Amino acid sequence: MRSAGLVFVFALLSLGARAAEDPSTRDLLKQASAARDAKRWDEALERSEAALKVQPRNADAWDIAGYANLETGRLAQAEECFRQAVKLKPLHTSARFGLARVVLDERRYEDAAERFGQLRKDSPDYCPFWARNNLGYALYQLGRYDEAAKLFDEALKDSSERNVKVWLNAVGNEFGRRNYRRALEISEQATRAFPQDPWVWHKLGWAHKYLKENAQAHAAFQKARELAFPDKGAEPQIALALPFRGCWKVTQGNRGEVSHEGIDDCFAWDFQAVDNDANIYVNKGKKNTDYASFGREIIAPADGTVIYSRDGIRDNEPGEVNPTVTEAQGNAVHIQQPTGEVLRLYHFQKGSVRVKVGEKVKRGDCVGLCGNSGLSDEPHLHFGLVRYTDGNALSCPCCFSSVWTGRGENRARKEKAVPQRGEFVENEH
Repeated sequence: MRSAGLVFVFALLSLGARAAEDPSTRDLLKQASAARDAKRWDEALERSEAALKVQPRNADAWDIAGYANLETGRLAQAEECFRQAVKLKPLHTSARFGLARVVLDERRYEDAAERFGQLRKDSPDYCPFWARNNLGYALYQLGRYDEAAKLFDEALKDSSERNVKVWLNAVGNEFGRRNYRRALEISEQATRAFPQDPWVWHKLGWAHKYLKENAQAHAAFQKARELAFPDKGAEPQIALALPFRGCWKVTQGNRGEVSHEGIDDCFAWDFQAVDNDANIYVNKGKKNTDYASFGREIIAPADGTVIYSRDGIRDNEPGEVNPTVTEAQGNAVHIQQPTGEVLRLYHFQKGSVRVKVGEKVKRGDCVGLCGNSGLSDEPHLHFGLVRYTDGNALSCPCCFSSVWTGRGENRARKEKAVPQRGEFVENEH
């Protein structure tokens, strides 16, 4: 955000400044509104800031600045702008809606559900389609699946607006309810309504997967990948360190048929540590502590900023999985690189995550311990790189630099490695 502009405005507010009505303010607000409606967010922010310098108590200018920040991912600044608008005009519906969206994007789902629920009561005619969808999404993330299903069903029947996000949310919610037939039905409708959207094919693939219709799942995932990655020959440009020390084995590689066929994880890996005899576990692997992976340090593969950190989910016993769809990642850490890509690491041991949101990490820093939480039936690490586009995490190809592959006589150094299933890997340093 352009800090100098709003720092000046906050200074005026703190002094209780009241700018007189000025024709230039009205013109600036018109320009800011036009830029907002055209989704020219930088211009909308610039014009709204200019208006606030002249008239710092204008709630509409704060509201526009809030949306300009929200739509460009600057959530903290957006929240402050919306709060200023609501402070100046408590019933400012647009600002209240924007503040609820910020809270939702920050995964504060209880607060988001309360805010959208109240908005629907106070202003039932304001963005009813999106208020319903956003409330449904918050309830879905809270595990209140039946309540969310009613809202999504209403949204899907609303002919006033058709948006693929609602269909995707509705399918995800049905996964949460474990109503896979209904998820399949909605997914099939979505592929007809949005045939060029890779995410509807992705959801269709998972619906078939849950129903153990593997051939149909494979075909749907392949269609999703064709739409999402038209340049099939692209080489991975991003080189990282392996996210662990010592020798580990790739137990599922890129496009693995167990759980890596979807476009959010098709360039991901599952790794399990091995002992000196290359065993993944001892004593038949009946307990988590039988596994060489369990409790091993997981390290940051690159410098970055922690944007997501979750702990407190129990570790499964070997052979069991956590069926809660919103806990599939288990205890997890997401690290954003300066270039925007996000490193995602899943299934940490309960109570072991060592980093918090906003914390800076360096390559090689320990971020937690390997566990067996979430959608995991054995202690292991899931690792992948993604780019977020319109709220969806699209898998990115990457490689590992300066690693050893293989064991014994087959051990070899590779400068850029894309490990395959069954391969042993280890950082050079």
